[in-house]
Amino acid sequence: MLKKLLLVIGSLLGVVILGALFVLFTESGNKIIASFLEKKVNQAEPTLKLDIEKLRLKLSSLDFEAQVNDGSKIKLKGDFSLFKPSLDFKYDVDIKNLHLLKAFVSYPLNGAIATQGTIKGDKKALVIKGTTNVAQSNTSYEALLNDFKPATIALNLQNARLEDLLYLVNQPIYAKGLLEINTNLDVRNLSDLKGQNVLAIEKGSLNVELINKLYKQNIKMPIDFSLESLAKLEGEHALINSNFKSNVININAQKTTFNLKKQELASDYQILIAHLDVLKNIVGANLKGALEIKGQFKGDFNEPNKPLQTDGTINLAHNLLDYEVILENNQVKKLDVSSKDMTLAKLLAVAKQPQYANAPISLEANLSNVAPLEGSLKLSMDKGQVNTMLVNKDFKLNLKGPVSFDFTNETDFKDNKALSDTKFTSTLANLEALKSVYDISSLQLNTPYTLEVPNLAKLQGIINQKLKGSLKLNGNVEQNPKLLKISGNSSLLDGKLDFVFLNNELKANLSHISLLKTLEMLAYPGFFNSSANASLNYNLNTEQGVLNANLIKGQFVKSHFSELINAFANFDITKEVYEDVKISSQINQKRLVSNVDMKSRLTNLSINKGLVDLNKNQMNMLVNAEILKLAFGILLKGDINHPKISLNLNEMARQKAKQAIQKGLKDIMKDDNVKKGLDNLLKDDKLKDKLQQGLKGLF
Repeated sequence: MLKKLLLVIGSLLGVVILGALFVLFTESGNKIIASFLEKKVNQAEPTLKLDIEKLRLKLSSLDFEAQVNDGSKIKLKGDFSLFKPSLDFKYDVDIKNLHLLKAFVSYPLNGAIATQGTIKGDKKALVIKGTTNVAQSNTSYEALLNDFKPATIALNLQNARLEDLLYLVNQPIYAKGLLEINTNLDVRNLSDLKGQNVLAIEKGSLNVELINKLYKQNIKMPIDFSLESLAKLEGEHALINSNFKSNVININAQKTTFNLKKQELASDYQILIAHLDVLKNIVGANLKGALEIKGQFKGDFNEPNKPLQTDGTINLAHNLLDYEVILENNQVKKLDVSSKDMTLAKLLAVAKQPQYANAPISLEANLSNVAPLEGSLKLSMDKGQVNTMLVNKDFKLNLKGPVSFDFTNETDFKDNKALSDTKFTSTLANLEALKSVYDISSLQLNTPYTLEVPNLAKLQGIINQKLKGSLKLNGNVEQNPKLLKISGNSSLLDGKLDFVFLNNELKANLSHISLLKTLEMLAYPGFFNSSANASLNYNLNTEQGVLNANLIKGQFVKSHFSELINAFANFDITKEVYEDVKISSQINQKRLVSNVDMKSRLTNLSINKGLVDLNKNQMNMLVNAEILKLAFGILLKGDINHPKISLNLNEMARQKAKQAIQKGLKDIMKDDNVKKGLDNLLKDDKLKDKLQQGLKGLF
């Protein structure tokens, strides 16, 4: 009874299996499977339209062809064994638009790809081998699977177009070039990887136009590049050697180590710009020489917030600087830079500037934060020397003797502000700017200053004007992108100076200064003494302005001028007091055209449009003088320091002739007969008028 039951059950199972095999491996069954697959795929992903054109599934073979959407083809054909699981398939995949794969790949893709190959083997050793034209390349690949897990991977990609790969992964076409990759990896044990990867880019060129547009740059030259990289896998370590070359910059990292398990990176690096002048067409900097940076980098990527560290040496045209940088959360948390091997002459050479001066430079910068800026900076130049010969030639100066200088700056950065103390001392002048504040956010500077010139005579080679004495100014500087204001004051020449320079406009006031001491300071002859008040309005751009002055209770002092007056007029002008002398001058490019009006009890002096040319150190002015009602002219002409003084005696002669005639007429009129005759003539009105006109003409 039991045997019959088992026989019936066995028969039924056989019928079911035969029926299933009929459904699976017959043409009718294949159609059912194809229809089922199409329905499931198309329902699951509405953007895909799968059309199975051929499905021939037999007990030991498969022939499958399908079309997706716009003509993309998938073909799979070969033999298999159900009883001893093994495969021997050929495949041919031609995807016209990779965007179709967005349902299966989270990252959007573009372009087309075609690949052909074989799948052979069994569960223990399954080999996938094929070729592809990805990015218009000639590429072959091979993968070995053990128990359907990757064991070895080999990839040989030749002449792939970099621009096509960027388009494929939906990135802007930053560059063009030919990419080669040769990879052989043993990945059976992920903690003990073995193999190597060679990557190279040849004939690379950056898309300068696109980079300028996207990143608001102004690169004006083509940038060509190449890249070589060799990576070896040894256990949990990847050893990498990379070399990037271009017509602008070379980057080399020969000893890069990455711990795959601990996610730790350590690398050396060398950055070289052999010719800094190429940067003019990239960042607009007009530089000369070479820049080399050598350093080491360490990072732990297993912990997202763990700091990254780099340190090394910068060689800028043989100026050496040491640096250390710590990054945390992609922000600079520490920046130390120091140097004791820089010189001013070398830096001027880098900036393509003549070597106007030279001095050793010491630099030490320690920043603990960048945003906001915090830290300190120390900069100094000791025993500097000015190249006076070159400075005189280029700036048309006349410096004589050596000019030495020292410079120190100490700055603290706090709350995005720079708080500085600056000192500059030299054989010409000394400048101190203590407690200056520069707001980095608003680009605003505010600094008090003290300027001291111990010997004004040393400035003659700069301003082309002889000076005597000393000068000390105290003031303040304010500057921002829209403003430059310099104010100052000084006690000098027994009086006071106050001035404000605002956006090229200079306004200065002098009060109660000694004119005699002013003339002495200017190395001009001392001929007049008074207390003076003056105001100056001057535009540095146009070199035009107005100077007005009042001289109070002035007196001429003994000089060549006073002696000349005394000789010709028999008058001591030094005894005259001029209560209020008015001077007004128009300034045009160091040419002063002046009007002067001065009166005393017995004299009246005036100048109309007198010229002083400071460029040529020349003067030309006529002094109209009236002394004891005797009028004459005094001409001052020539070198300002030693003018020629001459008298215009025409007026004096006319006055003396008038006096002589008047005296002669008085003597004649004493004769009664002459007097009586004139009285008769003057009774005629017409004759009287003519006589009066004649006398006026005479005098």
